Amino acid sequence: MASTLTERMNIIFNNDEKVIDFLTDLEDRSPITILDKSMKRDKNMRGCLVTQHIAEGIFSMLVFNDPFEYNENGNILMLFTHSQLDPMISYFSRWIGNVEYKETNKRLALQNIISVLQDCKDRILIKDTQTNFMG
Repeated sequence: MASTLTERMNIIFNNDEKVIDFLTDLEDRSPITILDKSMKRDKNMRGCLVTQHIAEGIFSMLVFNDPFEYNENGNILMLFTHSQLDPMISYFSRWIGNVEYKETNKRLALQNIISVLQDCKDRILIKDTQTNFMG
């Protein structure tokens, strides 16, 4: 597998059908279930869902109701995938550094995304540490 320095993040936006097709090809389809439940509750809710797909060796981050306004023609989904969380965290950290302070909605969305990704990373580290400590 490519190193994190050469491996690129896969990003799908402005094509909800392609996002759903990608997610349905994965063994863990929980992001689709959660998205469906969320949209039934509130179609305008913005959200970010990070999932570790162990069988495929990737992390996916599904963003719905695109806070960045990149989607067109009624598309609401963005999907980011990578084999590791650190490059994803770095990507969004660099992105927030390039967003003007007056774009408060985008900055808040990026801060929340970075927080969710960091929380996932921390939970995995704690789980791995507890497993290693317990034998």
